[in-house]
Amino acid sequence: MCISSALGVADYIQAMRQELNTRPPLTSSEVDHRHISPWHITTRWHSYLDGHDVLEALALIAIPKEG
Repeated sequence: MCISSALGVADYIQAMRQELNTRPPLTSSEVDHRHISPWHITTRWHSYLDGHDVLEALALIAIPKEG
């Protein structure tokens, strides 16, 4: 992944976090299984990455370049 596309992904993730933070929370009576992806619940990746540098995480999972 090149730096410019990694920066675009990081900016996108940051914008999504900000948007989610501005939304009012759902009351417990409004939440059901359709609001939360089973993949998110299982992996908890969003909790793990919270507070970490997204660009650093992207660099760790990038496909190695030949040469």
